[in-house]
Parts: sequence; C-alpha cells; structure tokens
Amino acid sequence: MCCGDGGSEVQRVESLTTNNIPPYVEKGGEQLFEAGKTLATRPYPIYPAERIADFSPDTTKSFEMVRDASGVWKPAFDKATASLDRGSSPVGTADIAAYMNPYSDDVIKSTIDNITRQATRDKIARHASYANRGSYLNEDRREALDILREDATQRAIAETTAKLRSQAFGEAVAQGNVQKNRDMNAATAFTGEGAARMQAALADAAARAGIGTTQEAKTQANLDLGYQDFLRQFGYSQEQLNWLAGLLRGVPYSTSQTKSGDQIIPTPNNFTANLGAFGLLAGGLGNMGVTPQTFGLS
Repeated sequence: MCCGDGGSEVQRVESLTTNNIPPYVEKGGEQLFEAGKTLATRPYPIYPAERIADFSPDTTKSFEMVRDASGVWKPAFDKATASLDRGSSPVGTADIAAYMNPYSDDVIKSTIDNITRQATRDKIARHASYANRGSYLNEDRREALDILREDATQRAIAETTAKLRSQAFGEAVAQGNVQKNRDMNAATAFTGEGAARMQAALADAAARAGIGTTQEAKTQANLDLGYQDFLRQFGYSQEQLNWLAGLLRGVPYSTSQTKSGDQIIPTPNNFTANLGAFGLLAGGLGNMGVTPQTFGLS
C-alpha cells in the first residue's frame, strides 16, 4: 500500500522430544522384547492329564443294581394278577366242588353206612324176635315188614343225603366267598410286595450311587487342582514378563521436548509508526511553547 500498511509472515518452528533412557534400561527393554517374541511363538500347550473324573466302581455298581432291579416287581405282580382274577370272579361250580369233595362225600358215605348198618342190625334183631315167638309160618308178613323197613331205610338215606349235600353246598358257597376275599386281599398284598421290592432295590442302588458321587467329587477336586496348577504354570512366564516390564516402566529418566510447526508472526506498519513518532514530537514542542503557527501552519 502507498501508506506502508503492516503485514505478517509464516515462520517454521521445530519441536523435538528426547528421552534420556539409561543404557541398562534400554538393554533390558530389548531383552524383554526378545523374550516376549519367543513366548508369543510357543505352541498352545496340551494338558496331559484327565480333566473329568470317571465313574467310580460304586457308581458303576449302582448302574448294574438299577438294571438288575428292572422287573423285580413282576413275580409278585403276576401273583397279584392271578389272585385278582380269582377273587373278582363269582363263586362257580369248580369252587363249590373243591370244598364239597372229598370231605362232603366222605361225610355222606359215612352217614349212609351208619344208617345201613343200623338197618341191618334192626333186621337181624327183628328176625330173632320172630324166631323166639315161633312165627316161622308167617313168612309173608315178615317179608312185608322187611320191605317196609327197607323202604324206610332208603328214605332215611335219601333224606339224610339231601340234607347233608344241601348243607355241604351252603358251606362250600360260604367257603368259596371266603376264598374270594382271601384272593382279593392276596392281590393287594402281592401288589404291595412288588412295589416294596422295587422301592427297596432302587433305594439300595441310590445309596450305592451316593457313595460313588462322593468319591467322584473328591477325584474331580483333585483333577481341577491339577489343571489350575497347569494354568498357573503356563501363565507364569507372562507374569514374569509383565513384572519386568513394570520394573522398566518405573525407572526414572529425563525428557526434553522441542515442538515443530508453522507460526504466523506479524510485521510492523511503518506509516503508523512514523505517525506516532510525529505525534510524540508535536506534543513535545507544544510543551516548549512551539505551536504550528510558529512555522506558518494553521
């Protein structure tokens, strides 16, 4: 510009940071880096031992016991089914016959034999009485009396037999019903027996399994302890490297820094500077009594 306006210029400012690391720290860092490279390239380790506890002998035995318990209820349930079938059916001819023979037949036969023997004794006594009275000539009458006596004997036998058979039938029916009740009770008992046998067998197996579980828990704890030791051993090298790196980071050292970048610096305005100087001069002359009019200026 004609009046000498001011401006600006760009200057380059350099910045440099310097860390004054001790030589032993620098050497230690190099060694630490090399150790880290070696550690990073090692293969992933395979744990050589078991990690899961196997079934203990008691647990295996409990499996066998449960397997053997399968169907332990069946014999008792088969008996219960048979008893239930017999008990739920009505009293039939076979049931009655089972209680009437042979006992009832023996009783009837014995009673008939007693009646027959008694009739024979009566006949002999009657004939003896006829002989004592000298009645040999009245044969027709004696035969008629014998026929009547024989008929009475047969009726007595028939009536007694019918009565005994009727009585035996009633007792057989009653005994059949009693047996039906026994069969039903037996069915209930056999059912309970089968369930109890199964429950007892499973309880034995559960007890044996509990022993096996305790043994396996102890074994598993030992296996877990071994695996944790393996993991700690595997991570020991990393921990040592981290510990050494911490030591190196904790070593004090000095740092110097110089920045680098562009910086705008303004340049002075000559006209403004001269005008200011002139103003200062005029002010000084005024103090000395010199005015612009002194120089012919107004």
